[in-house]
Amino acid sequence: MEKAEARNATFASVFTSKTSLQESQVPELGKGWSKKGVPLVEEEQVREYLRKLDIRKQDHEEDKKKKAKEKEEQKEDKEEEEHKEDREEGNKEVEEEREEVEEKEEEEQAED
Repeated sequence: MEKAEARNATFASVFTSKTSLQESQVPELGKGWSKKGVPLVEEEQVREYLRKLDIRKQDHEEDKKKKAKEKEEQKEDKEEEEHKEDREEGNKEVEEEREEVEEKEEEEQAED
């Protein structure tokens, strides 16, 4: 019986991240716990629970999040590139206007 209790404690420690339970941490009896505070978890119950888990679904959710993040980063990169192009275009327009003003000033000075 001690081996079974040790095995149950090991399973419980995996699920609760605790290696032992303090007296104040022991829940009421009758809710899946023995008198010694060890969870009454049978190996078959754990196997059945693990069998029901859909790891592929978890992987799929992670892939969806990763793709959404990549898409958002691409969108931000595209917007940044567009802003850069707008700034460059604005700089060209300013330069062209400055050149036009300089040409007009030179023409006016030549006329005088």
